[in-house]
Amino acid sequence: MCITSDIIIGMDNTSPVSNLNYTVNIVEDDQQIREVLVKAIKKEGYRVNASSDGAAGYKMAEKEKPSIILLDLLLPKMSGKDFLAKLRKSDWGALIPVIILTNLSGTQDINDVLAQGPASYYDIKADSNIDNILDQIKDIIHQT
Repeated sequence: MCITSDIIIGMDNTSPVSNLNYTVNIVEDDQQIREVLVKAIKKEGYRVNASSDGAAGYKMAEKEKPSIILLDLLLPKMSGKDFLAKLRKSDWGALIPVIILTNLSGTQDINDVLAQGPASYYDIKADSNIDNILDQIKDIIHQT
């Protein structure tokens, strides 16, 4: 697993965007990965909500209307694929940027997920690192 806490970057004090205006929801059942992501994203100054299963994560997103969702695909109670499909069908969630974090790497798996609705990024956890994820969040924020 390349998502480790020893490579967390510091706050970007040169950013013209106030990060506290943005909320990132993390839906990840792996506690270690979830905690590393929460810590790193909070360190960048964003507000963060986290959930360990798809059903609770969806309820959290419905309530909070986050700026970005980081979504694992293999989740208890509601899969990430079902989460994304339900999100994209809702009026409030159709346009929320989603960063998919998964260990699924097969072309068919990717196509099945993306058929549920667009994702801003699709990251294979084993090939990704926290700096890359933080850069993706910043890219999305600066596009809005």
